Amino acid sequence: MNIKLQNVHVLLTVLLMSMAGLTVQAQNVGDKFESGGLYYKIIDDNSVSVEAKNDEYPYWDENNELSGAVNIPETVSNQGNTYTVTQIGMVVAYCGDVTSISIPNTVTKIGDDAFHHCYGLTTIDIPNSVTEIGEEAFTQSGLVSIVLPNSVTSIGEKAFFYTMYLTSVTLSDGITNIPNGLFKMSEALTNVTLPNALKVLGKMLLTVVTHCCQ
Repeated sequence: MNIKLQNVHVLLTVLLMSMAGLTVQAQNVGDKFESGGLYYKIIDDNSVSVEAKNDEYPYWDENNELSGAVNIPETVSNQGNTYTVTQIGMVVAYCGDVTSISIPNTVTKIGDDAFHHCYGLTTIDIPNSVTEIGEEAFTQSGLVSIVLPNSVTSIGEKAFFYTMYLTSVTLSDGITNIPNGLFKMSEALTNVTLPNALKVLGKMLLTVVTHCCQ
Protein backbone atom coordinates (compact mmCIF):
# COMPACT_ATOMS: atom_id res chain seq x y z
CA MET A 1 0.00 0.00 0.00
CA ASN A 2 2.79 2.43 0.88
CA ILE A 3 4.55 1.66 -2.40
CA LYS A 4 1.36 2.41 -4.35
CA LEU A 5 0.86 5.70 -2.49
CA GLN A 6 4.45 6.68 -3.17
CA ASN A 7 3.96 5.93 -6.87
CA VAL A 8 0.80 8.03 -6.98
CA HIS A 9 2.60 10.87 -5.20
CA VAL A 10 5.48 10.75 -7.68
CA LEU A 11 3.07 10.64 -10.62
CA LEU A 12 1.11 13.64 -9.38
CA THR A 13 4.31 15.59 -8.75
CA VAL A 14 5.57 14.94 -12.27
CA LEU A 15 2.17 15.84 -13.72
CA LEU A 16 1.98 19.13 -11.80
CA MET A 17 5.55 20.03 -12.79
CA SER A 18 4.74 19.32 -16.43
CA MET A 19 1.63 21.48 -16.29
CA ALA A 20 3.55 24.28 -14.63
CA GLY A 21 6.21 24.06 -17.29
CA LEU A 22 3.63 24.28 -20.07
CA THR A 23 2.00 27.28 -18.44
CA VAL A 24 5.28 29.14 -18.13
CA GLN A 25 6.22 28.30 -21.69
CA ALA A 26 2.91 29.64 -23.04
CA GLN A 27 3.42 32.98 -21.31
CA ASN A 28 6.92 33.83 -22.52
CA VAL A 29 7.46 37.10 -24.35
CA GLY A 30 7.36 36.36 -28.08
CA ASP A 31 5.15 33.30 -27.74
CA LYS A 32 1.99 33.07 -29.83
CA PHE A 33 -1.47 31.81 -29.06
CA GLU A 34 -4.77 31.62 -30.92
CA SER A 35 -8.08 33.07 -29.81
CA GLY A 36 -11.25 33.58 -31.82
CA GLY A 37 -9.54 32.77 -35.11
CA LEU A 38 -6.78 35.38 -34.66
CA TYR A 39 -3.19 34.91 -33.51
CA TYR A 40 -1.48 37.00 -30.84
CA LYS A 41 2.15 37.49 -29.89
CA ILE A 42 2.99 38.33 -26.28
CA ILE A 43 4.82 41.66 -25.96
CA ASP A 44 5.04 41.80 -22.18
CA ASP A 45 3.07 40.72 -19.12
CA ASN A 46 0.15 42.96 -20.03
CA SER A 47 0.01 43.41 -23.80
CA VAL A 48 -0.01 41.56 -27.10
CA SER A 49 0.22 42.21 -30.83
CA VAL A 50 -2.25 40.64 -33.22
CA GLU A 51 -0.22 38.86 -35.89
CA ALA A 52 -0.19 36.53 -38.87
CA LYS A 53 -0.48 32.84 -38.07
CA ASN A 54 2.93 32.20 -39.59
CA ASP A 55 5.88 34.62 -39.36
CA GLU A 56 7.87 32.77 -41.97
CA TYR A 57 7.81 33.40 -45.73
CA PRO A 58 5.40 32.87 -47.47
CA TYR A 59 3.15 33.92 -44.60
CA TRP A 60 0.25 34.86 -46.89
CA ASP A 61 -0.63 31.21 -47.52
CA GLU A 62 -2.22 30.95 -44.09
CA ASN A 63 -3.32 34.60 -43.82
CA ASN A 64 -5.69 34.00 -46.70
CA GLU A 65 -7.93 32.03 -44.35
CA LEU A 66 -9.27 35.41 -43.19
CA SER A 67 -12.09 37.09 -45.10
CA GLY A 68 -14.95 39.57 -44.74
CA ALA A 69 -15.02 41.69 -41.59
CA VAL A 70 -12.16 41.24 -39.10
CA ASN A 71 -12.84 42.51 -35.59
CA ILE A 72 -9.84 42.95 -33.31
CA PRO A 73 -10.82 42.91 -29.61
CA GLU A 74 -9.52 45.29 -26.95
CA THR A 75 -8.42 42.41 -24.73
CA VAL A 76 -7.76 38.71 -25.12
CA SER A 77 -7.20 35.92 -22.58
CA ASN A 78 -4.85 32.94 -22.55
CA GLN A 79 -3.82 30.49 -19.83
CA GLY A 80 -5.66 32.55 -17.21
CA ASN A 81 -3.98 35.83 -18.17
CA THR A 82 -5.73 38.78 -19.82
CA TYR A 83 -3.76 40.94 -22.26
CA THR A 84 -4.50 44.29 -23.88
CA VAL A 85 -4.13 44.40 -27.67
CA THR A 86 -1.76 47.32 -28.29
CA GLN A 87 -0.19 46.56 -31.68
CA ILE A 88 -1.22 45.30 -35.11
CA GLY A 89 1.24 43.15 -37.01
CA MET A 90 0.74 41.42 -40.37
CA VAL A 91 -2.54 39.91 -39.26
CA VAL A 92 -4.32 40.63 -42.56
CA ALA A 93 -1.35 41.14 -44.91
CA TYR A 94 -2.11 39.57 -48.31
CA CYS A 95 -5.72 38.91 -47.30
CA GLY A 96 -7.49 39.97 -50.46
CA ASP A 97 -10.88 38.83 -49.17
CA VAL A 98 -10.84 41.01 -46.03
CA THR A 99 -13.29 43.88 -46.62
CA SER A 100 -13.18 45.69 -43.29
CA ILE A 101 -11.23 45.70 -40.04
CA SER A 102 -12.22 47.08 -36.68
CA ILE A 103 -9.33 48.51 -34.65
CA PRO A 104 -9.88 49.03 -30.89
CA ASN A 105 -8.78 52.23 -29.16
CA THR A 106 -6.22 50.24 -27.18
CA VAL A 107 -3.96 49.98 -30.24
CA THR A 108 -1.03 52.41 -30.30
CA LYS A 109 1.01 50.99 -33.19
CA ILE A 110 0.17 49.72 -36.67
CA GLY A 111 3.24 47.75 -37.70
CA ASP A 112 5.18 47.29 -40.93
CA ASP A 113 3.18 45.68 -43.77
CA ALA A 114 0.09 45.44 -41.55
CA PHE A 115 -2.39 45.84 -44.43
CA HIS A 116 -0.01 45.07 -47.28
CA HIS A 117 -1.86 43.78 -50.36
CA CYS A 118 -5.31 43.94 -48.72
CA TYR A 119 -6.92 45.02 -51.97
CA GLY A 120 -10.44 44.27 -50.65
CA LEU A 121 -9.99 46.86 -47.90
CA THR A 122 -11.35 50.17 -49.25
CA THR A 123 -11.84 52.17 -46.05
CA ILE A 124 -10.44 52.06 -42.52
CA ASP A 125 -10.98 54.04 -39.33
CA ILE A 126 -7.81 54.70 -37.34
CA PRO A 127 -8.58 55.32 -33.63
CA ASN A 128 -7.12 58.27 -31.72
CA SER A 129 -4.99 55.88 -29.67
CA VAL A 130 -2.65 55.14 -32.60
CA THR A 131 0.64 57.06 -32.50
CA GLU A 132 2.80 55.10 -34.95
CA ILE A 133 2.28 53.62 -38.41
CA GLY A 134 4.98 51.36 -39.85
CA GLU A 135 6.68 51.06 -43.22
CA GLU A 136 4.51 49.91 -46.15
CA ALA A 137 1.58 49.56 -43.76
CA PHE A 138 -1.02 50.14 -46.50
CA THR A 139 1.06 49.27 -49.57
CA GLN A 140 -1.05 47.85 -52.43
CA SER A 141 -4.20 47.91 -50.35
CA GLY A 142 -7.59 48.85 -51.80
CA LEU A 143 -7.91 52.08 -49.81
CA VAL A 144 -9.73 54.91 -51.57
CA SER A 145 -9.32 57.52 -48.83
CA ILE A 146 -7.93 57.76 -45.32
CA VAL A 147 -7.79 60.28 -42.49
CA LEU A 148 -5.02 59.93 -39.92
CA PRO A 149 -5.94 61.19 -36.44
CA ASN A 150 -3.80 63.85 -34.79
CA SER A 151 -2.51 61.26 -32.35
CA VAL A 152 -0.27 59.83 -35.12
CA THR A 153 3.23 61.32 -34.80
CA SER A 154 5.27 58.83 -36.83
CA ILE A 155 4.69 57.18 -40.21
CA GLY A 156 7.04 54.82 -42.04
CA GLU A 157 8.50 54.97 -45.53
CA LYS A 158 6.25 53.90 -48.42
CA ALA A 159 3.26 53.54 -46.12
CA PHE A 160 0.96 54.12 -49.12
CA PHE A 161 3.26 52.82 -51.84
CA TYR A 162 1.42 51.70 -54.98
CA THR A 163 -1.98 52.12 -53.36
CA MET A 164 -3.48 52.46 -56.80
CA TYR A 165 -7.06 53.43 -55.87
CA LEU A 166 -6.13 56.00 -53.23
CA THR A 167 -7.51 59.43 -54.12
CA SER A 168 -7.51 61.36 -50.82
CA VAL A 169 -5.30 61.43 -47.72
CA THR A 170 -5.44 63.66 -44.67
CA LEU A 171 -2.23 63.45 -42.67
CA SER A 172 -2.10 63.99 -38.92
CA ASP A 173 -1.10 67.41 -37.59
CA GLY A 174 1.12 65.46 -35.20
CA ILE A 175 3.40 64.44 -38.08
CA THR A 176 6.41 66.72 -38.65
CA ASN A 177 8.47 64.41 -40.86
CA ILE A 178 7.08 62.86 -44.03
CA PRO A 179 9.33 59.93 -45.02
CA ASN A 180 10.65 58.91 -48.41
CA GLY A 181 8.29 57.47 -50.98
CA LEU A 182 5.17 57.85 -48.85
CA PHE A 183 2.79 57.94 -51.85
CA LYS A 184 5.13 56.59 -54.48
CA MET A 185 3.27 55.09 -57.48
CA SER A 186 -0.17 55.94 -56.03
CA GLU A 187 -1.28 57.30 -59.38
CA ALA A 188 -4.94 58.04 -58.54
CA LEU A 189 -4.04 60.39 -55.69
CA THR A 190 -5.45 63.88 -56.25
CA ASN A 191 -5.78 65.35 -52.75
CA VAL A 192 -3.35 65.31 -49.83
CA THR A 193 -3.83 67.50 -46.77
CA LEU A 194 -0.40 68.10 -45.23
CA PRO A 195 0.30 68.65 -41.52
CA ASN A 196 0.47 72.25 -40.29
CA ALA A 197 3.71 71.60 -38.40
CA LEU A 198 5.50 69.87 -41.28
CA LYS A 199 9.30 70.28 -41.11
CA VAL A 200 10.78 67.56 -43.32
CA LEU A 201 9.51 66.35 -46.70
CA GLY A 202 11.01 63.08 -47.89
CA LYS A 203 12.42 62.15 -51.28
CA MET A 204 10.42 60.45 -54.04
CA LEU A 205 7.30 61.35 -52.11
CA LEU A 206 4.85 61.16 -54.98
CA THR A 207 6.63 60.05 -58.17
CA VAL A 208 4.12 60.00 -61.11
CA VAL A 209 1.54 61.97 -59.06
CA THR A 210 1.28 65.74 -59.61
CA HIS A 211 -0.85 68.61 -58.29
CA CYS A 212 -2.19 66.69 -55.33
CA CYS A 213 -1.16 68.51 -52.20
CA GLN A 214 -2.47 71.37 -50.15
